[in-house]
Amino acid sequence: MISRVPISAADVAKLLETLGVDRVIAMDLHCGQIQGFFSPRVPVCNLDGSAVLLDYVINNTKLFTNPNKIVVVSPDAGGVGRARRFQERLIARGFTGAELAMIIKQRKAASQIERMDLVGHVEGKDCLVIDDMVDTAVSVGGMGRARYVRRRRSLRRMARRRFLSSPVTGCSPKMRIKR
Repeated sequence: MISRVPISAADVAKLLETLGVDRVIAMDLHCGQIQGFFSPRVPVCNLDGSAVLLDYVINNTKLFTNPNKIVVVSPDAGGVGRARRFQERLIARGFTGAELAMIIKQRKAASQIERMDLVGHVEGKDCLVIDDMVDTAVSVGGMGRARYVRRRRSLRRMARRRFLSSPVTGCSPKMRIKR
């Protein structure tokens, strides 16, 4: 059986324009550069969905042992900007102790993580992983089992999209993720 080849974002943009689309409104494009695949005749508005996640955190402070001991964690280098913006928004809304950490992943292959390193301090704190999407849940599974994250008080993951490709290899009762 031959595996399917993914359709590139540029091809999809051209296809949409050929079909007569004259404006695109998207939410949380995986990569902001996708907007550049459309011609100048087609304005693209990329809405930020983190406001929904932020409201959820603010309205559910009981999820955290101490709302001023939250660490926003980026699951990869590409998400540091997203995590930083979320942390700044938390601080602006009164979570003055919100800190930032990130995971550096080295992959063997797609969906296979060889090594994960933590940059930041999480000991005794509630970790909130902010991600754009979940596919196989390998990253969060690795975080839940990683020795350097074990000293955290809690670990929660929030993602804007989930695909959950088969097999979802990262999910396990041993991950110790609260929610």
